Amino acid sequence: MSANKTLPPTHRTLRKVAGVCGLLGVITAASSIALAILYSPSNFSITQNWLSDLGGTSYIDIMDAVPRPMVSSPTTELLFNSGLVMAGILGIVFALGLLSDAHSPTYRLGAVCMLLGIAAEAGIGLLPEPLGVIHDVITLVFVIFCAVGMFLMGGSLVVSSVKPLGWFSITLGIIALAGSSQYLIWRAAAEIIFIAAISLWVVVFSIRILRPVVPQNV
Repeated sequence: MSANKTLPPTHRTLRKVAGVCGLLGVITAASSIALAILYSPSNFSITQNWLSDLGGTSYIDIMDAVPRPMVSSPTTELLFNSGLVMAGILGIVFALGLLSDAHSPTYRLGAVCMLLGIAAEAGIGLLPEPLGVIHDVITLVFVIFCAVGMFLMGGSLVVSSVKPLGWFSITLGIIALAGSSQYLIWRAAAEIIFIAAISLWVVVFSIRILRPVVPQNV
């Protein structure tokens, strides 16, 4: 008998919903960013712009050596901000599924960090770039908590019987941090590296939740 069938019906349902929401969250975030770039009124530059510029730019960044291309419009702001909010909400449900699946304290703490990080993704859309420092802090929370969650959950898996998945999680965490460390230099290019790493992580763990056999002792 698969481990999934030994779980209470409500737990099995939560796992399925969480897994689907994780996949839908990745699709929603990627689609909203791509569409916002497509409908940008000027050429979006991954080295001069930040992704958040698509959600509205109304303040001057003191770190700008040259003016950033103005790439926002009412359409891009709606697509980008609402897309991140929806992706964040879906991601919260996914993270709750991770939390319900936690067996070890380390894995549980990692799931909590991931929950807070993904919640901050919704905050990026709710508190867009024109708010300045508030938006920057929310973005930093998103990066730090998601990366820490990947490391903690990966470490828990490494010391269990799911070592390949654990090392996979840790590797993606390293890639995510490496990309985000170049945030001030590469701008959107660095953000894309981080988002790609966390998106791949969410996809893999969503599929893991949806699988009929559930690894134990993690």
